[in-house]
Amino acid sequence: MDQVRRCFSCRSVLNRKSFSKTQLEKEPGKSRCANCVSGLIREPDLPTAANPTQQSATAWKERPSVLAEPKPESPGAEDEAPAPAIAEHEPDALTRTDPEMPEIAYAKFADGAFSNPFAEGSLLKVAAGWTAWGPGIGMVCKWLKPGVVNNEREFFGMNMKASRKAIDIIKRFEEVKLPKPLNKTIFVSETEVRKFEENPDDEDWQLGGVLHLQQPFVREFQKFNSNTGWCGTSTDGMHVMQGLSHFSYHDSGGELVLCDLQGEAYSSHIVLTDPVILSRSRDYGDTDLGVDGIDNFFSHHRCGSYCDRKWMLPVNPKPVKRFSPQEGTKLF
Repeated sequence: MDQVRRCFSCRSVLNRKSFSKTQLEKEPGKSRCANCVSGLIREPDLPTAANPTQQSATAWKERPSVLAEPKPESPGAEDEAPAPAIAEHEPDALTRTDPEMPEIAYAKFADGAFSNPFAEGSLLKVAAGWTAWGPGIGMVCKWLKPGVVNNEREFFGMNMKASRKAIDIIKRFEEVKLPKPLNKTIFVSETEVRKFEENPDDEDWQLGGVLHLQQPFVREFQKFNSNTGWCGTSTDGMHVMQGLSHFSYHDSGGELVLCDLQGEAYSSHIVLTDPVILSRSRDYGDTDLGVDGIDNFFSHHRCGSYCDRKWMLPVNPKPVKRFSPQEGTKLF
C-alpha cells in the first residue's frame, strides 16, 4: 500500500489522509487531494519578476506562440482554453519516477515573464507560469543564457540522459540498506524539451527557435551539492543527497557520480531537477567534468549519516582538489 500519493491536480505529494476513500480507489495518476476536490486551491502562489511573492491570476496573460497544444482533462475542457499554436516537441522528451505525475501540460506565462525572468543560475534563466486549466499547476521554462554552450540541442539531450540515469540510480539507492534508514522518497522532476516558436507580431520577442526545458514549479528551491564538490547547509535532505552521490560512485564501480543535486525537500520526499552525471568516459555532455570532476568531487566529500563506510572511495591515488567548490554548475 502506498503511504504517499501525488495529487493529479496540484501535484503535491501527500499522505493518504489527504485523499478521500473514493480518490484512493482510483488508479495511479487519477486521484485528487481533498483541497483540490473541494476547490480550495484555485491558483498557484508563484513569484514573478514584478512581484517576488504573489501575483493574481487576472494579471497573467498567455503567449500562444511559445506554448504546446493542451490536453483536455475532461469533455468540454477544450472550450476553457484558447487554441494555441503548437510548439515543437523533442523526441523521447519525458522522464519521471512517480507514476502519478500527470503529463507536462499546456502552460500560461505573464507578460514580461521571459524578458524579466524571476530566477537564473549559472547556465539557465527561468520564467514561471502555470497550466491553462484546472487549479493551476505551477510550471517553469528554463532556457540557456547566450553563449554558455556551443550546442543547445546536445546540452538538453544530455540533460535528459542524465535524468534518466539518475532515476535508475535512485531506485537502487532506495533499495539498499543504509546506515540511517531513508525516510524520504526521491523523485526526479518530470521534464520536456520544447522549442519556442517565432512570433513576427512581437518585436520584443527574441527567443524564437530557442530550445528550453519545461518542468513543474519548485517553490522552495534548494541546492544540495554541485558538480565541483560544493555542498549546502547541513540538513537531513543535504545528507541524503551526499549519500546518494557517494552511493552512485560505489554502485557504478567507480565509473560515475550523480551530483549537482537540487530541488525541493519535504518531510516525506525530495523532488530533484536537472541532475548532473560525472563519468570517466565523459558521456554526459558539457556539465560532465570527467575523471578530474570525480576526483575533485571526492576531494571535498565528507561522508555523512547516509554513507556506508563499506562503499568505494577513490583512494588510490588519493583524490586531488582540481576545482574550487562552487554552488553553480561548472562546464567542462
